[in-house]
Amino acid sequence: MRPSPWMIAALITAVVSIINPIDATADPAPLTFAAQRDCQLTALRPNPIITLPGGGGPAVAVDEQDIADDGFVQTMLSAGACVFGMFYGVVDGLGVGAAPIAASAGQLADYIETVKGETGAMQVDIVAHSQGALVANYYTKVLGGAANVGNIVSFAPVTHGSRADSPLALINENLPEFRLPNPGGLAQLLSGGPVLSAVADLTRAPGWLACLEGSDAIQRVSEGGITVPGVRYFVMATRNDTVNTPAGDASFIDETGVSNAYFEDLFPAAGPTTHRRLLAQPQAWQWTIAMLYGPRPA
Repeated sequence: MRPSPWMIAALITAVVSIINPIDATADPAPLTFAAQRDCQLTALRPNPIITLPGGGGPAVAVDEQDIADDGFVQTMLSAGACVFGMFYGVVDGLGVGAAPIAASAGQLADYIETVKGETGAMQVDIVAHSQGALVANYYTKVLGGAANVGNIVSFAPVTHGSRADSPLALINENLPEFRLPNPGGLAQLLSGGPVLSAVADLTRAPGWLACLEGSDAIQRVSEGGITVPGVRYFVMATRNDTVNTPAGDASFIDETGVSNAYFEDLFPAAGPTTHRRLLAQPQAWQWTIAMLYGPRPA
């Protein structure tokens, strides 16, 4: 028997409630970090980089050892960049990105002002993964923050919203200790309807569910075009994405001036990668440097 949307809503709510007690406190402030003390901007590297992870992971304080072990951060530091990071939309008992997208984008707005104040920069560049790219696009498009952003480099970004064709992959990605059963096409049952809003309220994770196709956040970012004049956009997807589906189509921005590419097409010798592992690939780090500091794609 094909489960009804309400059956799925009840299932998601029950599982999330296990790790999110009713008496959980209010959403905490985002955790942030600077990868290098007193990093100096230069004429060749005028914009500090702010990294935004995908949703669902734990928000934990970043120490010097974490920074030393992070290949992407170390690659960008070696290229002369100043790197900052933010764990947005944290909800007690859940993880990164569970709060509403608008709230996460508001946190990003505040953090950008902090980074600009600390560094003296006029703009920042954003390197975002998955849900982090939706937060970045919401900030530039809906909150009017484009003047503060030079470039957005996105990896497997939630651009048009996932159809979650690989059953409940989007939710399972954010529940590492649980695996929900396959109802067959989560987004087709939930997207854009009242059930999606109801589930978001019950689970206290509207930010995660906003990554589904048809969500209010996706619609607001997409209306009239995603890109904003003055911001450069670079998008990398993986053909093996089972979280943000359909692979590529859910991520690419089909608008003038946007560079869209599949990892496997650019780096066939590297072999395939996954949604979660895309930004862990050294080739992706070098591609980021080329997009930000090398010759611009034609």
